[in-house]
Amino acid sequence: MAVRPADIAASREVAHPPGAWAETAGASLPEGTRLAWARGAMVELPRGQAPVLSWWAAEPGGGTPLVWADDDDLTWVYFGSQDPRLGAAEALSAVWIRRLMTSPQLATTLSGAFALFVIDKADRTILVIGDRLGIQALHYGRDGSGTWRTGTHLMWLLLASGHDGSVNEDGFLSHVAFGYGVDPHREIYRGVSVVPPSGYLRVGNDRCTADTYWSAPEPSRSSRLADAAPLAAILRSAMHAGIDRAGVFLGLTAGKDSLCLASAIAADGSALQSGTFGVAGCADHVQAAEVSLAQRWSHVAGGVCDEIEFFAWADHIALHSAGLSTASYVDMAAFVATHVPRGSAFVMGEGGECVRDFFGSEGRSPLDTLLNDYMTPVGYLQATLAGRLVGRLGAYPADLLEALRTATGTRDDRDFVSYFYRYQRMPGNFSLRHAVLSPIRPRLTPFLDARFIDATYALSTAEHASSEIHRRIISSAQPSLLKFFSAPVQTNRPTQDWPARFPRLARSLSDALQRLLPSSDDVLDPPGVVALCDAAIAQPSRAVYHLFRLFSFVTARAMLRQQAAERLATIEAECVALSPALPGTLTGPRAAVPSAGERLHPTGEPASSCAVLPD
Repeated sequence: MAVRPADIAASREVAHPPGAWAETAGASLPEGTRLAWARGAMVELPRGQAPVLSWWAAEPGGGTPLVWADDDDLTWVYFGSQDPRLGAAEALSAVWIRRLMTSPQLATTLSGAFALFVIDKADRTILVIGDRLGIQALHYGRDGSGTWRTGTHLMWLLLASGHDGSVNEDGFLSHVAFGYGVDPHREIYRGVSVVPPSGYLRVGNDRCTADTYWSAPEPSRSSRLADAAPLAAILRSAMHAGIDRAGVFLGLTAGKDSLCLASAIAADGSALQSGTFGVAGCADHVQAAEVSLAQRWSHVAGGVCDEIEFFAWADHIALHSAGLSTASYVDMAAFVATHVPRGSAFVMGEGGECVRDFFGSEGRSPLDTLLNDYMTPVGYLQATLAGRLVGRLGAYPADLLEALRTATGTRDDRDFVSYFYRYQRMPGNFSLRHAVLSPIRPRLTPFLDARFIDATYALSTAEHASSEIHRRIISSAQPSLLKFFSAPVQTNRPTQDWPARFPRLARSLSDALQRLLPSSDDVLDPPGVVALCDAAIAQPSRAVYHLFRLFSFVTARAMLRQQAAERLATIEAECVALSPALPGTLTGPRAAVPSAGERLHPTGEPASSCAVLPD
């Protein structure tokens, strides 16, 4: 039986008391470090007051590891699943943190999806650092009272700030066009910014400055991969580098990224669990079963959500992504919650597409593939957007894509799509997957290991052709799996098969849309959205994917505009008051519910503070 969001209980217990070694299964963290399990983390800096660290508690072994420590002057917080000491043995030590305060470039040694906060209690300033590709999104903003908030959980930040869900129209248009935002500096919600890939933020003294600690290398025309064996070794070690070493759970599919990771970890004979979700008979199920059997791994084959599970998990997705993740993620979320053991890290293949020809398809140019297969058809936008936004589409999609090309510099088509995938699609799209999974289980992303990025991103994009880097890694690590690279399993059943499943839930979806759409009629045309849903019932098409995105957004909009107090009251946040010359004091849960007078104005401009503060 599938787990539902309500079954994911929160625990407010700190896993390791202050001053103790944070012992995990087979690993230990630096002395004085405390480990908690969290759905998200946030730091608030009210004007003239001490900073406050809060985290949204998750059940032990669920959610994401949150490691924190402090001394008289500083408190530091690491939110992520990969052990930061893989790249720097001294990472998270007090000495290393102090060096980081003046040299953010030290963060280049850190891998995976993470957020790092350093709070100077004496100066009342905050240093916030994100990962190389911005996969763990970091949001920040300031309200009318002068309170700064920065955190990993967008909806929590919006609720705590009393935000009414108003959007930047340019950002909203790019979101509905691609399914994710492509501006690396701001969210679609008005007044909320995002730390860009490889970015860091300094907040304090009524100022906020942002910069980057790493510059993306330009692909060399002549640089070629000399030896794939070191890359396989990097991927292998990254899969064994979770903060909590209870085990790893490899998500298997019929894709090349999954196969590449399977070959890397199979080379050392590791016993592990693997699993796949999807409809019966899909290629992912068939190939995953064959690969896991050949490697003698314990394997679980998960299904897809029924109608009741769909709406329960769609609510989870809207809540934990502020409506930016598509509701089609329901199957992935339910699978991870149901089948990945608590404490085990879910190994994800994302990022492998950054070094292969992801947009190469059926002889078309990469740019044509991006335009035709990965952008919402203009007819769907014209049918569902509010009138003034339809008028802003212009010569869509060409105008939008040209604006992106201009902003990213002069590149030929192949180099542009490679850049777009790494530094716009990765932080835009994959951060939304992590937003959904962060409250459920730890995640490891071996292709985002700093060593892998450094070894591959400067290679010529010619190396991406036919996924040559992947082929060589598999050949080096586990040649027996090459047969799946050359001839991957194919069936006539798509993994999720939404066109076939849609009619069974479409009537309920249409009813839900009609109930929720009034909260979003400033950016969407309610009759047009419902009409598109009804048309998709009669003739399922790509429209279902557009509808799933809109459903998630309108669900979140209703949370912000109609259910804010109720939703904020359910967040059991652990708060730590950070005062100079005193250790961080755990003050217990507190959910501040903003009154009507404290909410943001309908324009989206801040009115006053509604921070989560300790008593």
